[in-house]
Amino acid sequence: MTVKKTKESVLEIVFKKKEIEKMPFADTGTEKLLKDADSPLRLRIGTGVKRFYVNGRNASGKLIKRNIEHDPSAYDLDDLRAKARAILDEKDAEIELAKVGGKITLMDAVELRFSAFGIKSPDNEHGRKVATRLHYEQVLRRYADDWLDLDMRQINEQMFETRYKALKESFRIKRSKGVPVLDAAGKEIPQLDENGEPKKQKTTARILRTYISALCSGQLIPDTTLSFSSARAGANPSLNW
Repeated sequence: MTVKKTKESVLEIVFKKKEIEKMPFADTGTEKLLKDADSPLRLRIGTGVKRFYVNGRNASGKLIKRNIEHDPSAYDLDDLRAKARAILDEKDAEIELAKVGGKITLMDAVELRFSAFGIKSPDNEHGRKVATRLHYEQVLRRYADDWLDLDMRQINEQMFETRYKALKESFRIKRSKGVPVLDAAGKEIPQLDENGEPKKQKTTARILRTYISALCSGQLIPDTTLSFSSARAGANPSLNW
């Protein structure tokens, strides 16, 4: 038999740690919902668990419901408030791209993708590193420079597959002839690790495929012909296609 939980109306108060710790757990089949008066932080008290979360619209207007992980025995309410605000400060890439309209380039998509997540920091654990964005730009400028002025709707899967296969083959030929293979920054990619064993790493062609997939995933661009169903915005695209 499934017990349906009964939710009380959300009570707005100023969260104080000592008071929260004294609050009793909810009865079986019920839960208490509290909202901090000073921030978008919320608290759900269930049967045997107290969980902080955020429930509100982000900077793009998208409704966000997300739990905020914390250590019940040691947490700081100001830190949790900051995390709640950071979550709602995020922008949704799909919504922002739809707002842009008109021509959208790969670099536009990079800008929107990374502005949506923000910079990774203690207050923004879902953010992205500055170095990651720079690497996106390096890879695109080095291996897709002739696509940078195109509207992304003009880049179809056939164009991409042709580029990917050509890159992969050129690296194979260079390696077979002993010609150094350079990465996106122009540095030689070592073939062996410090132990003299073949180095396991993504090829530049595969990295390009991953980045393009991330930028074009899940019909991120309305009506685009380049869409990889194995990838979703904000996720790590599958490489097995």
